[in-house]
Amino acid sequence: MKKKTEYTLIDHTADYGFTLCAESPEELFANAALALTDLMLGDSPVEPRLKHRIKVEGEDRTDLMVNWLREILFLFAGEGEAFSHAEVETAEESFLCATVYTEAYDPEKHEILEEIKAVTYHQARVEQTDGGWECQVICDV
Repeated sequence: MKKKTEYTLIDHTADYGFTLCAESPEELFANAALALTDLMLGDSPVEPRLKHRIKVEGEDRTDLMVNWLREILFLFAGEGEAFSHAEVETAEESFLCATVYTEAYDPEKHEILEEIKAVTYHQARVEQTDGGWECQVICDV
């Protein structure tokens, strides 16, 4: 079952975005994938029926976040799988390793609220704060 995560919606012309905070980089990346899926599917239930091992690289954590979310978007748009949740084992400066759980997209079960075309670098950021970690992501719709 898809876990709910708290994020703040950024209303941007022809784009949607979000910011969110977490205690660790691993939690930040896992929750960012949940937020992206929530923008697309809202409260549609997604069961963890399929399992994927995903490794992502980036120049820094911001690049890593964009590449990570592009992988999640590809699972949906390219493979026809709805994201349930991720267990992020490693989210270092330039490398992420996670187990991702999905199920086949079913239009009878999964309502598409917004079609996300791309995860962009526009205003993207990942940074460590006094309270943990924070990111901002803008998506092209």
